[in-house]
Amino acid sequence: MRGDKKGAQAAFAAARLEVEKAVSADASDGRALSLLAMIDAGLGRQEQAVQEAEQACDLVTFENSGPSASIVCCNLAVVYAWNGQVDLAISALDSLVTRPAGTNLPAQPTYGDFRRNPLWDPLRDDARFTAIMQRLAPVASR
Repeated sequence: MRGDKKGAQAAFAAARLEVEKAVSADASDGRALSLLAMIDAGLGRQEQAVQEAEQACDLVTFENSGPSASIVCCNLAVVYAWNGQVDLAISALDSLVTRPAGTNLPAQPTYGDFRRNPLWDPLRDDARFTAIMQRLAPVASR
């Protein structure tokens, strides 16, 4: 995000080792798997990242996990966005705007997060993303 691709790759690689341990320790931890998916997307492992993120969404559903599902679904949208799959990212986000946000970063379906979080930069120029963000805007901002 700061233009330091080499530094980012090193950070992603180091983080991957730690998060992969967590996923290996508990294969049912969809939140950790969704974080691993974002890391893999950052490392350019596009296909693997999408598979992990989609699997995480299967593990952490709105029926069994409540607000945690929003976080995992947002992470899937980030993976799609970072892979250039804008239509899939927008579709994932569009289904979240009526759901409550979770309680943990890196991504959440909130107006402030969509407006300021650099994770969403690949979607900033898409009118559909702007429309989703505006649906979440405080009443005075609309």
